Amino acid sequence: MPVDVGFAHASDRLLFAAVLVYALAVLGYAFAFAFGRAGRAAIRAEQDAALRTEAALRRTAGPAAARAAAAQSRVLVGAGAPFDTAGPGSAEPAGPVFADGSTLTAQD
Repeated sequence: MPVDVGFAHASDRLLFAAVLVYALAVLGYAFAFAFGRAGRAAIRAEQDAALRTEAALRRTAGPAAARAAAAQSRVLVGAGAPFDTAGPGSAEPAGPVFADGSTLTAQD
């Protein structure tokens, strides 16, 4: 059976194209994993966990405690520093906690 050189070249080009498309897909996936937002499933799981925690607090401690816990879970901290979450309605304002245990006050 004779070999058709045209089909051989077409097969080589198609194989190369398939490998190139696959490599680009892997790079795109890696880029999305490294720099992209969390996926829908991760966001939904986080929201579900927050709702379950809030519902459990409402059953055991009441609505005020659930609102306070929800407010504390939304506190932002820059650069991974520990943070004193005094919570809403407390006498002391929340602020960063330093290595020696001190916090910033209005006089600083």
